[in-house]
Amino acid sequence: MSDAPPSYNENIPGSHPDDPSLTSIVPPGETVLHMTRPTNPEDVGKATCRQCLAPLAIPCLWIHAIIGAPCWVPALLQAKYVAIQGAKSQIVILTNRAIYSYVGEFDSCCCPGCHGCSTSGAKTSSIPLERVTNVNVRLPGSGTANRCMVDLERLEIETAGSPGPELVIIGAEDADAFKLAVLKAREDDRHGGARSAAVVAAQPTAETKRLKVRLNRDADKVKLVTFSTTDDMAQLHQAICTKFDLPESKLRLYLTEDKIEVEAVDELSNNDGVTVCIGAEALD
Repeated sequence: MSDAPPSYNENIPGSHPDDPSLTSIVPPGETVLHMTRPTNPEDVGKATCRQCLAPLAIPCLWIHAIIGAPCWVPALLQAKYVAIQGAKSQIVILTNRAIYSYVGEFDSCCCPGCHGCSTSGAKTSSIPLERVTNVNVRLPGSGTANRCMVDLERLEIETAGSPGPELVIIGAEDADAFKLAVLKAREDDRHGGARSAAVVAAQPTAETKRLKVRLNRDADKVKLVTFSTTDDMAQLHQAICTKFDLPESKLRLYLTEDKIEVEAVDELSNNDGVTVCIGAEALD
């Protein structure tokens, strides 16, 4: 992974001027493509509150609700408060590698005079694009009950191996655009990985070879030179020079019996001060 900071600019779709620094959320080397968040946190709070009240539609529970009101009413107000604060603090970030859900630290106690005594702590979760199987945008129903319950649009990220959506953003801002951006980034990530795998597969497997090399200036002097089959001829030339303790300008190579492709030397005078490798025999 690259150590470069995440790449982003102020024109990221869905970004807001008061967003936290993305360098604390997105790992180095990734490119931020799109962002979203709950559009109206107050609606998220209302939806949470009214969904909790849904069982009161059953008349036989009314007496229990009246008796238990001193307990469940404060709990309901607390749930609504936490839902609103959590929605205000949440941003979802799409990069070229993953989806990050960040919920900043917020006050988690709704009691008057207790603000700051209990906080949630910041939380970041991530979903690699390679695990994303589907992105759904569930639109709210149009019935009377839906309106009473403050039914909101839901953006759902489904992943391989999860029984349900792994990430849900209630009332997501510009959900359709974010969905398309995720699907495009997922395909780009898959194709990029396939290209990388193809490049790796196409590369020859490195194999160590040994050459028995003889120089013309000393026909009886033979040395073994070890090199990798993926080395180019410049690296082989350097290995031979190192083995014989020669400057690279003093050695030239040419095609030998073992069909190693090296620089061909057509003519070489006896006075040019250059040594020629006249034999390079591959060993088993």
